[in-house]
Amino acid sequence: MDGAGGVELRPRLLAQFVVLADHGDVRRAAEALDVTPRALSRAVRELEAGAREPLLERGTRTVALTPAGARLVASARRVLRAVDRFDALALADRDVLRVAHVANADTLSAILDHAAARDGADGAALAEHVASGDQQLRELADHRLDLAVCPVRGAIPDELEALPLRLDPLVVVGGLAHDDVDVVDPDDGIPLLVAEYGAAWPVYDLLVAELAARRPGCVVERVEVPIGSGRELAALLRRAAGARVLVPSSTLPDGAARSLRVRPLGPEQPCVAWHLVWRAGVAAPGLDGLIAAACEVALARGWRGVAEGTPPPWVAAGYRDFP
Repeated sequence: MDGAGGVELRPRLLAQFVVLADHGDVRRAAEALDVTPRALSRAVRELEAGAREPLLERGTRTVALTPAGARLVASARRVLRAVDRFDALALADRDVLRVAHVANADTLSAILDHAAARDGADGAALAEHVASGDQQLRELADHRLDLAVCPVRGAIPDELEALPLRLDPLVVVGGLAHDDVDVVDPDDGIPLLVAEYGAAWPVYDLLVAELAARRPGCVVERVEVPIGSGRELAALLRRAAGARVLVPSSTLPDGAARSLRVRPLGPEQPCVAWHLVWRAGVAAPGLDGLIAAACEVALARGWRGVAEGTPPPWVAAGYRDFP
């Protein structure tokens, strides 16, 4: 019963009341429900206490509903139909693995491609979503998501488990024609153009802000560009006109290290720290297989974290995840 009065939504009691109304007799309804007549009468009294008015006409040999009882039966039938639909949906969702990633980054897509090639999700259907890292963690806690692939800063909530997957360095793309350095010094005064991700990728914006704060000679120019599917890199390069573009390496298209001039940022290499995150102690279809596929991709691609292996050859400077 809620604070404002009214019947508390308890499907078991509502179902018992509907059966009683259908049978018109307490004993026959109790037999159909496999409960005692006393238990069924107690259920009716609970509903009446919540409704704060009688639901049955007392003193009659057969069950007779009061006007309030008739209204409750009609409402209860609608509630029970909705519960049945919810149960069917929950049953269908048992074979669906819900995963999420940050827009434009290739971390999850590489994992899903590998899992599809080896049936790494153990036959489970995949439902793929896009959300910021903070939103993914909230949806995990609310059971609206089974696996998050997201940047994580700070402590992981106790109800979640996390596995370090990848340190994703900020790298420099493009630059002046005579700019032939192998490792870019952010203090040399040449502007670094960065995309405005905002709520879509707050960790990236925070890394850029920390870089600028730590390096007094670093010139950062933020540019509003279309976000998603690599469009921001193309827009930034068009806007650069010889300036350098600063992006997370995970946003680069396949083969970018060969087709574009990609260099690490030194002497400190700020990185986005990617994790796999899931609910502790909760099994989901295909979850273990997808986690295993993620570890295999990390090893094959030389990602840091799980892999602890060799970074990509075009990343020469040391990795550093800003605290």
